[in-house]
Amino acid sequence: NHPVLGSYGLFATKNLRPGTHLLDYISLVVPDEHADPDSDHTLYLSNDLNLDASAHGNHGRFVNDFRGIRTQAQGPNVGWDLYRDVETGQVRMGCKVLKFIRRGEEIVCTYGKAYWKSRGI
Repeated sequence: NHPVLGSYGLFATKNLRPGTHLLDYISLVVPDEHADPDSDHTLYLSNDLNLDASAHGNHGRFVNDFRGIRTQAQGPNVGWDLYRDVETGQVRMGCKVLKFIRRGEEIVCTYGKAYWKSRGI
């Protein structure tokens, strides 16, 4: 069984090509000392900052890990990419398509080894 069985997921409503910026991860910026280590909606931002979408966020928090959904060889079809918005100068965490995604296919990333290790998996 997948660890998030019964949870939400994010699915493509149209075909998506590699390199496409899908969305930004909208959340609260939380310093390490206030981060919830058990949160399933936290992305590491820097040495002492995290993005936590547990209470405030968008569709980005529904992107599941690829394990149990795609094979290891297939891997994730999206990745998270820190970038600076050229219009506003803001630093953002974007979700970028890595591999072609067909309409109806689940959008999945890798949560990373640290995530699974912290959960004893």
